[in-house]
Amino acid sequence: MRLLESETDEEMNKVLSGLKLNVDAKWEPELGSYVPEDLHDYLENTIYEMQPGEIVALEVRNPALHSVDDYVYIYVRILKKKFEDRNLFPIYDIDNGSIIYPEIAFKLYRFVTTNDTTLSNELERYTDLQSETYQHRKGKIFEEIKLTLIEAWKYEPNDFKRVKYRLLLNWHPDKHPNNLLATEVTQFILEIIRRLKRGEFDEYIRNCTESFSRRNFYYRHRDDRRDDVYYGEHNDAFAQPMRENDDEWISGYIYRRRQRRRKKYSVKLQPNPQPQVGKIWFEQAKYNMKAALVEKERCVLPNWNNGLNWICFKCHVTIETSLKSLMYRQDAHKAGDNRNNHDLVSLSHYLSIPELTEACRRFSSEVFHYRDYMIYPSAGHVPGLAFTSKQAEGACRIAQEIIELCDEQWGS
Repeated sequence: MRLLESETDEEMNKVLSGLKLNVDAKWEPELGSYVPEDLHDYLENTIYEMQPGEIVALEVRNPALHSVDDYVYIYVRILKKKFEDRNLFPIYDIDNGSIIYPEIAFKLYRFVTTNDTTLSNELERYTDLQSETYQHRKGKIFEEIKLTLIEAWKYEPNDFKRVKYRLLLNWHPDKHPNNLLATEVTQFILEIIRRLKRGEFDEYIRNCTESFSRRNFYYRHRDDRRDDVYYGEHNDAFAQPMRENDDEWISGYIYRRRQRRRKKYSVKLQPNPQPQVGKIWFEQAKYNMKAALVEKERCVLPNWNNGLNWICFKCHVTIETSLKSLMYRQDAHKAGDNRNNHDLVSLSHYLSIPELTEACRRFSSEVFHYRDYMIYPSAGHVPGLAFTSKQAEGACRIAQEIIELCDEQWGS
């Protein structure tokens, strides 16, 4: 009642403070969740010093390295800097909502905030060419870029590419039309890369023992996390062919970003479509389908009398992964909320595609609706003895049908 009777903001704040409510509380994203594609344009490609407590974006998929069309990022929090020095690529302890581990600066991106604090941390678009002062700083810019590329050359080829593409995306003429400095800087970046490949800086690089010590620390800790779902670059299946024409790829990527419908950022929970993540899930669904079919072929062997439950289980996983791939395409929040939901019919309802729901209903009635029943025994139930060849055949048929339906959705 006292709050309703308040006539000024000051009186309201006093009432809220008396109730021990934090009137300055700010919305924060869930750590480990995917950064919406609409916010990708608010990420700085320049590598800056980051502060403890700052929420930033961690790159988990890169179109230059993985089979995706756009970058994929998750929210993480900076906890502390590992080494107190002025290295170009600091290492930070970060929290992704599940674990705390060290990560290097060239995989972390800051969100751009306005200098006007009255706008309550609204995000604004960033450009590295905001004034004529950059023309006067050209010499310093060139020196910073050269040192950055030389430092990046000490790391693995994929990580060097990360730094290279961050620089190119930051300075490419397509991003800054009619700006001569952007063209000069881009040409300079490509020239330094050619000189690095010719070995012109090898002696300088060999003498940087401190940098190599830091690099070894980073890779040692990264290798300890090889099972982390986000580190797909260890898998050759995600490798992209060498790009001979960087300019063509950069231009195409910048064009796709320019065409993206830009929305005003809001703290209200908006749908978070992540089609690149969805494509990864659908790719895995196809691998699951192949595994089920291989298992089915083995069943024709004379000594393979049981184990039909595994065919049914793999088909169930195929369908579930296919459905969740479309959920990620629509909204990563929805997919995350259903991460532990294995009921095919209920998952299909989220997609509002009648053909998928009907196929899932047939799978539940012809095979079985409860996934764990296919793999875990219970009193009087042995999964390896519980399924027939007819059920296995039906499971493969329906799973392939759902794969085709989802493929049509991805093609639409």
